[in-house]
Amino acid sequence: MSATTIPSPALRLAATGSPRLAALHAEWTKLRSLRSAWMTMAISIVASVALAALSAGSNARDWKDMTADERLAFDPVAVSLIGVLFGALVLGALGVRTMSSEYSTGMIRSTAAAIPRRTRFLWSKVIVIAGTTFLVAMIANVTGFVIGQAALRGEDLDVSITAHGSIDAIVAGALAVSAFAVIGVGLATIVKRAAIANILMALVVIGGQLVGTAMPTSARRFLPFNALQASVSVKRADELLSQGVALGFIVGYAVVAVVVAACLLQRRDV
Repeated sequence: MSATTIPSPALRLAATGSPRLAALHAEWTKLRSLRSAWMTMAISIVASVALAALSAGSNARDWKDMTADERLAFDPVAVSLIGVLFGALVLGALGVRTMSSEYSTGMIRSTAAAIPRRTRFLWSKVIVIAGTTFLVAMIANVTGFVIGQAALRGEDLDVSITAHGSIDAIVAGALAVSAFAVIGVGLATIVKRAAIANILMALVVIGGQLVGTAMPTSARRFLPFNALQASVSVKRADELLSQGVALGFIVGYAVVAVVVAACLLQRRDV
C-alpha cells in the first residue's frame, strides 16, 4: 500500500463537520480504496467456505467409522463453521495491514496532523475494521453453514439454520473473527512493523494451540484459539468454555490490545 492510494479529501474532512464522523469517513475511505483489502476479504470468504465444505464432507464420509462417543460429541454446526479459524487469521492480518501501512508509508504523520486526537483516529480505524470484518465473516459463516449442512445431509446429520444454537453460533463466530481483526490493529499499533505484528497475530490464532498442549485443560480453554472454537460450538465439551464466556474473553483480548495501543500512540512520536 502507498500513501498515494489514499485520497487527500478523506483527511481534510477531519477539519469540517463532526470530527468523529469525519474520522470514520477517512478510515472507511482508506480501507475501500485498497484493492488488496477487497482481495483479502474475498479470499477469506472463499477459503472459509471451502474449509467448511471439506470438513463437513470428511465427517460425513467418516460417520460410519466413528465410535459411539465420537458420534455423541459430533457438532454439525461447529463442523460447518470451522472456517472461522482461517477467517480469524486472514482478517487479523488485514487488521495488521491497515495500521502497519500507516507507518510504512508515512501516512501516520498526515493522519495525526489532520486528526490531532490520536485515540480518535485509532478508535475510528477499529470501528471501521470491526464493522467491515464482521459483515465479511457473517457472509462466510452463513454460506459455509449452508454448504456444510448440504454435505452432511447424505448421512442425515444436517441441522436447520433455525435449529437451536445455529444462528447464535453464526453470529458469535462472526463477532469473534472481527475481534481478531481488531487485535491485529492493536498489535500493529504497538509494534509498528507488519512482519512482527503478523507473526504475533499468527501466534495468537494458531500458536496458542501449540502452547496449550503443555497446559491443563482448565487453563487451555481460555486461550484465543480454544475460545474461538467454543464461540461456534453448540454442543458443550469439558475442554471448551460456554459460547458467551468464550466470546467475552475474545472481545476482552481485543480491548486490551487496543487500550495498550492507544496508550503507546499517545505517548510516543508517530
